[in-house]
Amino acid sequence: MEDSNNSIEAKNNNQRNAICQSLRTALASKSERTQVLIDRNIGLFGQIEHPLQHFKNEFSANGGKLVEFEIDKSQMNKGDYVLAKMREVYGYVNKEIEIGKYEKVLNVSPNLSQVFAQFNISCINSLPPNEKADAVIVYAEYLIARSGSIAFIQSPSTMLYPSIRNLAPNVIVLASSSSIYGDMEQLLEHLKTETKIERKSDVLTMKFDMLEIVSPVQVENEEYTPENPHITIVMLVEQ
Repeated sequence: MEDSNNSIEAKNNNQRNAICQSLRTALASKSERTQVLIDRNIGLFGQIEHPLQHFKNEFSANGGKLVEFEIDKSQMNKGDYVLAKMREVYGYVNKEIEIGKYEKVLNVSPNLSQVFAQFNISCINSLPPNEKADAVIVYAEYLIARSGSIAFIQSPSTMLYPSIRNLAPNVIVLASSSSIYGDMEQLLEHLKTETKIERKSDVLTMKFDMLEIVSPVQVENEEYTPENPHITIVMLVEQ
């Protein structure tokens, strides 16, 4: 993996050097009108060859906690296998709540309410104004490998009030490795092509209201706050 990281870094350096060289040439020109020639096909960063590993490295380095559960895609059509995996995953979520002694757990993904009830995860679905929960559980639609970030969607199925921050000092995120994108450019391209888009007066309107990008933060003495929460990702890793 170290060789792969070195290769990516070398590509990044070459691309940055090409852009910088073009700028230096333009600045050195005696012409009053200087044209900067940049190959727009060259990105500032190289392509990420192993998005899952890159995401894990960046997310952990930023201060996040990631717990993986491997799933065999070839077994997902078997009810017993799926139920066993669900018990494993949601059993861990319950364990996380018990260890953290979280009494008030806020669910901001209403479509998961029945699943949480099935596996005895006790949640509330709303908070009074100016009150904080002990922990928040939310499903993440997208993960961004390059920055180790999580992309949350504000939609009828996910209510973030209006942000995932400032709700609780602990955030438990349910996610899948299949939702990892190399960088923000790839994610935006996916949203353009895969998300239902309506064109009205030359304005593109997506089926969600807001996209929030969140990264974990390092805090001193592990004193997390709702403004700077501790983020745990419970990730299904497809094999």
